[in-house]
Amino acid sequence: MKSTEEMLREEIQSLRDVLFRLVQWGVSVLVALQTALYFVRRDVIKSLIDRELAPNVTMKQAVETLVKAEKLAAEALLPWWRYIAGTCFLLFVSLVFAGVTIYGTKQYRHARSELAKHVTSGITPPQTSNVPLMLIVLMFLFFPLFDVFVRLLLPHA
Repeated sequence: MKSTEEMLREEIQSLRDVLFRLVQWGVSVLVALQTALYFVRRDVIKSLIDRELAPNVTMKQAVETLVKAEKLAAEALLPWWRYIAGTCFLLFVSLVFAGVTIYGTKQYRHARSELAKHVTSGITPPQTSNVPLMLIVLMFLFFPLFDVFVRLLLPHA
């Protein structure tokens, strides 16, 4: 039968592994969503322009028509409300990953505190800080923030 210390060490190791994979999957999903949003937004603007195109109308004239009808901003290729809808979805997904990461980190810290009470081998776990957790949460939130900054700085994105 395993001692309490061995069980807690295994639990800590499994939580560490789960958290690492969660961060990997979170970044992968957010990158994939960001890429998909780029293509969806590009297709939306193409469909907006295609609706305005008549057989003898150029692309430039179609864009001018959309701008005059206030369906399209003069300097942007996609209306702001349509752009921000994708950003909100990206923010929701990043908040889900950040929340699950915070919850997993609380579980990890609880297991570490229990281990500190049951150490019989004399090997005490090192102290932890909040800095890595804050950096991971900021990394998740970077994706929607980057999306907004791209829209603000590069209106034709």
